[in-house]
Amino acid sequence: PRVLLIRPDTTSVAPLATVLRDARLQVEIATPQMVAQDPASLNRFQLVIIDEASPSLLQDAQQQAIRNWVEAGGGLISVTGTNAVRSEPRILREIEPVIPPRAIPETPPMEIVLVIDRSGSMSGYQMHMARQAGIAAVQAMRADSRVGLVAFSGSPDTVIPPVDMNQSHYIIGMIGSLSSGGGTDIASALNAASSIMSNDPRFLHHIILLSDGVSSSGPAIMEAQNLAFRGITISTISLGSRNSLMSDIASIGRGRYHVAHDPSTLPRLFVREARYRQAPPHREGAFRPEMGETAAFLDGVDFSQDPHLMGYVLADARPEAQTLLRSSEGDPILAHWEVGEGRVATFTSATAGRWSNGWRTGQSFRRLWSQMSWEM
Repeated sequence: PRVLLIRPDTTSVAPLATVLRDARLQVEIATPQMVAQDPASLNRFQLVIIDEASPSLLQDAQQQAIRNWVEAGGGLISVTGTNAVRSEPRILREIEPVIPPRAIPETPPMEIVLVIDRSGSMSGYQMHMARQAGIAAVQAMRADSRVGLVAFSGSPDTVIPPVDMNQSHYIIGMIGSLSSGGGTDIASALNAASSIMSNDPRFLHHIILLSDGVSSSGPAIMEAQNLAFRGITISTISLGSRNSLMSDIASIGRGRYHVAHDPSTLPRLFVREARYRQAPPHREGAFRPEMGETAAFLDGVDFSQDPHLMGYVLADARPEAQTLLRSSEGDPILAHWEVGEGRVATFTSATAGRWSNGWRTGQSFRRLWSQMSWEM
């Protein structure tokens, strides 16, 4: 049998692919962009697994192709990873056996403008990590958010108004091409960010400002006050040592102030800010899944002697679905139901990364995924 494994990228290690191949399944790995838009093109597969790739990365036509193929008898397993279970994208969400959790209200999407210092002092490793941080922030944003870019030195050099996430590759490309040179004018950069930030009430508006330099204080403070008056929050990151101007801007902008002594910490800080003001969609901490309703493919799966999983995404099971695995609080870890002639299961934890690093070394990981994939 052939399995289509959809992952965020094809370069990182896919532990699930190894397990399935060891179980004598033929596995083809694809990114969301590579998935066909015609249901007939999926007929050579017996199972599709969306493995920690946000379904919102799939275009509507791709989602509809997968849905039509499932309803005609295909098997679909979605692995959330750390991606929150949300109501969108509707086409695929409607056939999943889980829904967004009632306990956590869904916050409005973000409109974020990244304001990145590319002055001469940012050359070398600092500029490299600033580019990596900007790209990581874009990739961490919710699919219904928007992102724009201001790159500045002595003046704003690159100014791109916020775009929807299905156009985020353009922003990522521009960030990846940034180079260093020139002076530092934070006031003009904030003014440029203000000029491209919308007043759309559907979004929370936020600026992430990175700089390692010294700039004129008075004009920068005035621009920060103008942004705050519009309800736009500002978080700042000083690269190197503490900077009183950057701290003041964050205070005026009701955001957070970070000092990055080591450029390698920039991606982590940018990702934190890209998720600013969003309710945590997951529980983190060691746990072992507990058995719920029975299914044949769970025969012989024993979590009691294996390392713990370290987190899961919050969700509620649909009333018609089976909760096969659950947390000690009763949250669904593995839910399953039938859709038309096909079957769909959702696993709300991970198969790669820190949530599953330990669990993957145990027998239950291999047994669960090989048996479930064969049956699905």
